[in-house]
Amino acid sequence: MDTPHAVLDKARGLINTYGEHFAYHGVYQDKHVFQFVFPAGMKTGFPYFYLYDEFLCNVEVVTGMKALKLWAAINAN
Repeated sequence: MDTPHAVLDKARGLINTYGEHFAYHGVYQDKHVFQFVFPAGMKTGFPYFYLYDEFLCNVEVVTGMKALKLWAAINAN
């Protein structure tokens, strides 16, 4: 799936600094999950996930401890 414009708009600050790099993780709780991927070898903090609701064209940014819980949930299958 291509990264929706709504996700790109929410991630504009990271994109301007590091480039446009996303990984798509499928659907979780009826929302498409995109992860911003930092350049290789870069030490970063928590991951940044973007939960995209295609029906409402709404994006929720998830980072911090909630992002770690999301990471565990989407990789549990």
